[in-house]
Amino acid sequence: MNVQQKEFRNSTIRYLELPDNDLLLNTKDVLAVLAITDRPQGSDLAEPCLDLASAVNVASGNNDDFAMWLNESFADYNLETLVHPNCEDEWNFN
Repeated sequence: MNVQQKEFRNSTIRYLELPDNDLLLNTKDVLAVLAITDRPQGSDLAEPCLDLASAVNVASGNNDDFAMWLNESFADYNLETLVHPNCEDEWNFN
């Protein structure tokens, strides 16, 4: 898998382009921009990957500029991605 990256205000956001315009964002990168450290077990934030809809949802409650940037930067991708690759927080894919 090919990890891509974009910059938001000097923060790197890693993401995966998947088949059929699917997209996954690195959860740690998204949360770093939002200054969120709490990742409750069983929530989307506990997962190493977020689809666009989940990332925008989390961002919209914390940073409207970031939420808008996510929407604009990844507008060509599907909002929801159902298939998550086998990965962990550091994005070492198996």
